[in-house]
Amino acid sequence: MSRYARKEQVLEYIKVKKVCPIEELLDKFSVSISTIHRDLNALEREGRINKFYGKVTIKEESELYNSRIKINVNLKRRIARRALEFVRNGDCIFLDNSTTAYYLAEALCASSIQDLIVVSNSALVIELFLKNKNIDFVSTGGKLNKDFNSFVGPQALTSIDDFNGTLFFFSTLSISMDGGISDVFSPDEISVKDKMFKNAKRSILLVDSTKFGKSSTVKWFDLNDIELIITDSNMNPQQITEFQKIGVQLVTA
Repeated sequence: MSRYARKEQVLEYIKVKKVCPIEELLDKFSVSISTIHRDLNALEREGRINKFYGKVTIKEESELYNSRIKINVNLKRRIARRALEFVRNGDCIFLDNSTTAYYLAEALCASSIQDLIVVSNSALVIELFLKNKNIDFVSTGGKLNKDFNSFVGPQALTSIDDFNGTLFFFSTLSISMDGGISDVFSPDEISVKDKMFKNAKRSILLVDSTKFGKSSTVKWFDLNDIELIITDSNMNPQQITEFQKIGVQLVTA
């Protein structure tokens, strides 16, 4: 079994147990203590579990989202400012509900861009646009997914179909050469991203350097689906070369 496959099985087991002693994981997966701690440390870095002395607990999706918005804020704001360079007056852009897209929305509201239409399923960005007179904000509406602070479902998808987007800005939890662009399992969220992707002329992935070389539960897109990725200058030069070899452009902030 590969390290990635085992890590995902460990996660699924913890999800069922909710609270799980590490000794139990050692018995269940028949691995060394250093191996199980390596898997658990990786899951903790991804924000998917809480690790305590002698045990682990699953991190609920709402807790996961709220923790994400506080992580690497400076990197996300740098990426957001770089992303502004690709937005033009009169554009219609889609924003997903990611925390990095939240900081792009923040940057858009502080910018001098005119006659912009922003369409998003994020419940958190709405208040950012309340006092901005230069940007028309459209919420997709739909069922509120409280775990992700987003709107999903048929109504959200129908709203997206009303627009021909110039750009789609989105983010993800993990990105790697073998795992593609991946995140946690959430079919409703995947459907919204896929619809925005199909309705936009160009899609730009916003992802900080800490997310590279990792894989999560569900692949959302293949790497060759994306032509441009904006990341930060902490990116490993070797990784930049690997992405360039497959035709993906990386821009650093």
